[in-house]
Amino acid sequence: MNDKIKIVYRDITELIGAEYNPRQITEKQFKELSDSITRFGFSDPMIVNINEERKNIIIAGHQRLRVATHLGFTKVPVVEIDLTLEKEREFNIRHNKNTGAFDMDALANFFEVDELLEWGFEEWEVGVVDFQTDEEIEEPIKPITKTLSFKFDDVTFELVTMKLKELNDIKEDALISLLGIEKEIEPTTKDTGNG
Repeated sequence: MNDKIKIVYRDITELIGAEYNPRQITEKQFKELSDSITRFGFSDPMIVNINEERKNIIIAGHQRLRVATHLGFTKVPVVEIDLTLEKEREFNIRHNKNTGAFDMDALANFFEVDELLEWGFEEWEVGVVDFQTDEEIEEPIKPITKTLSFKFDDVTFELVTMKLKELNDIKEDALISLLGIEKEIEPTTKDTGNG
């Protein structure tokens, strides 16, 4: 491998997305990436294959290319590398998988919560929780039970949750999205043996 990295600018119309690329981007992430590139430009060049059999295939940077196209860029910075298809596919997965994690102590010590929220963190990621003391609770706590039915590989499951306050009730759509499951249109009923 070359021990020096050279960044070149390539016409975006020459670049080809990898057919196997598994990365996705939400609308929110697209907006955040767009805002970042608008404010700071391309701080992270794309990686493009120059192997004769895989010429101009994007190995890393598919979402950055989408944003660049949306923002009207005609050229983007890339690092060109020569890899076989096998190595290209491995690099794509490793690059996307190795995104790292944050040191939560460093975030807490060096950044304000408002900054982190503005820069794309969610409240739950930075520990913003709304707790109530016993004195603040005006009425007795009544458990709320909720049943969520869903299908996964043609098997119906029921998830029963119990929460102490309606405010903290489970977000059904978020759970369905997180688990990657299909919600049943008609709720399932249990045979109680009374019928």
